[in-house]
Order: sequence, then structure tokens, then C-alpha cells
Amino acid sequence: QELDADAAGVRVIARAGFDPYGASRFLTALGRSTDLRAALYGRKKSLDFDITSTHPSTPDRITKAVAAAREIGAPGIGVADRSGYLEAIKGVAFGDDPMEGYVRDRKFTHPRLRFAFTAPEGFLLENSNEAVFGVREADNEALRLDSVRLPSDENLEAYVGSGWVDGLLPSSVRKMDINGLPAVIAVARAGEWNFRLAVIRSGEFLYRLIFAARKLSDEADALFMESIRSFRRLGPDETTDARPLRIAVAVAAQGDTIETMAARMVVPNRPVEHFMLLNGLSAGDALTAGEHYKIVTE
Repeated sequence: QELDADAAGVRVIARAGFDPYGASRFLTALGRSTDLRAALYGRKKSLDFDITSTHPSTPDRITKAVAAAREIGAPGIGVADRSGYLEAIKGVAFGDDPMEGYVRDRKFTHPRLRFAFTAPEGFLLENSNEAVFGVREADNEALRLDSVRLPSDENLEAYVGSGWVDGLLPSSVRKMDINGLPAVIAVARAGEWNFRLAVIRSGEFLYRLIFAARKLSDEADALFMESIRSFRRLGPDETTDARPLRIAVAVAAQGDTIETMAARMVVPNRPVEHFMLLNGLSAGDALTAGEHYKIVTE
């Protein structure tokens, strides 16, 4: 069905007078985006990374989309209207909706739920509907932050010991105050993994932080605890300051390169790769002075 839908879309694009090969270029960009996301999190291939995907593989979709376009005509037919397209996408939001939480470098901020925390040095964070995930591939470490509703009269120590995690070390459970919020921390061990845990009560929610490491050294645990202590409520001004990243269009000057244009991007990780992805470029491609290129700004 997905492949049939792609072919139908190519025909609709052509009937509207546009370049039917645009569909294959879009699918190519989609595949590159998935590969970049996988690379950020230490995975080798997009096919391994998105294990929940039910779609046909992107290379297969690209091949079929090109074949469908060739049935209509050779490359070069139809209107591309790049200028109109760039004008239309100026200011379009890029990445997370800030009111649903957003990542800036190692910091995660959630204006609607009014909290923020900072991951340890070297972690890459990703926000999703169910949790915030982070990895530090070099040290084989990971983190997860999520939340559950918890009655105000439920004891935090009892919650931690209720089976929320396997391998809890009861002697490690202790209460603490984190920036004025009641919290409980603990350690768990399961198989080859060690876990530093924290549950923090804020309003009607209980925020659960899990740090995982194959070896929970004193140094690693100190970094995890520093991150746990960074969890805090946002002030009124901070909740109104949330702004999404947005697409902007920049003109390349004489001598500009992929690297100099990428330096204008505000994405925290791999700006060069993001710039190439946004503009359909490959490493080593030369930029054209006076040409318009997409960048990401605040």
C-alpha cells in the first residue's frame, strides 16, 4: 500500500505540473534524516535503528518512485519552483514543539510542565512523546526521564521499592531535597547493567530519572548525581521564553563553504551534516555564491 501510494503521489505531482522526481528526492532526504538520527545515537544503519517502522525500506521506495517518474518523462520535466518553496518555508518550526519540551545541547526544558534538567557532559538527548532519552556512546551510558501521576499521599520510598525497577538495592534508598522538591534516590543492578535512580515529586507528577551504565564508577555516579540535582522548577519568565527553532534562508557569499554556512546553524549536534541534509548536499560539494540555502536559527 505504501509503494502504491508513492506511485499515485508521483502521478498527482506530474498532473499538477510539478517535477515528478521531487518525490524520490524527498524520500532520499527522509532516508538521510533517519541515518543521521541513527548515527547521533551510535547506531550503524537506519534499518536497525527504526525497528518499530512498518513502512517499506526507504531505498525500495526511492527506486519505485524513480521508476514511476520515468514512466511520465525524463528528468527535467515539470516545475520545481525552488524560490517559491524557500519563500513558503521561511519561519517554519524545526524540531520539537517547545511547549511539549525541547532539547538545547544537554539541557531539556518543558515550559508547560515547568521543569528543566541538564544531562551529564557528552550525552545526546532526544525528546519523544513517552520520555526523554539520552546516550553517551563512548562510555556505554544511557538515561531516561519520564513522569507518572502519583497521589500526593503516596510515600516516595514505598514507590521506589514497589517493583518499579528490577534489582533495587534496598540499602541504597534515601530521601533528599532537590531544589526544594522532595525526592528519593537509589541504585539498582540487573544483569550487566547498573542504574542510578531518582524520583522527584513536583505537583501531581512524579518524575523518574534512570541512568544506566555497565560500570557505575564513582566518577560516573558523581556525574549522574550532578544531573539529578540540576532538576528544578521553572520560573514564570522562563516558561514564556520558549521559542522553537525555525528554518531561515541564507545567501551564500563568495568563499562560503558547507562548513562556514553550517557554523550559522543553532542545532547542537553535527551542524555540517544537518546543513547538507537540509540542502540536499554531499561532503565536498561547492556552494554557489548568491544561491539561497536553508539554515536553522532561533
